[in-house]
Amino acid sequence: MSKAKENLDISQVNPLIPFTSADTVLWKQGETVITVGHITVRRDLRISVVNTTSLFVNGTDTLYSGNYTCEVEWSPNPDDPPSSITHYLEVRVPASVYSVVPVADSIDRDDDGGEDGELPVVYAEEGSNATLECRAEGVPRPTVTWVSS
Repeated sequence: MSKAKENLDISQVNPLIPFTSADTVLWKQGETVITVGHITVRRDLRISVVNTTSLFVNGTDTLYSGNYTCEVEWSPNPDDPPSSITHYLEVRVPASVYSVVPVADSIDRDDDGGEDGELPVVYAEEGSNATLECRAEGVPRPTVTWVSS
């Protein structure tokens, strides 16, 4: 699958947890700790903390899709659980559509694949069956719709 490498409007994640400057903010990707306060635990040049609580991902691609959890240690009592909120980051990838030319005894195929920009050609004898197929990839998964012109 292709990977989008750009800054997306969904790449800055800001928790909606009230906190004070004395509280410790921890960010995790899945179960992996990324940052604790301003200390970077997982070395990734694309990820940084801005404005104390916002996680910024520079140049997202599909590897960065997933759950990101912000935990705020707010109490001096170790028995009090941290407040937390989880965001899901979906890195969107534009759709790519591919022609699939079938190979079957009853269908002749244009073996040279055509020149760049030409439509793929499937040959079928009158009265025989013909299958036309395409595949599409992207995030979210694209829907394929056929039209006849």
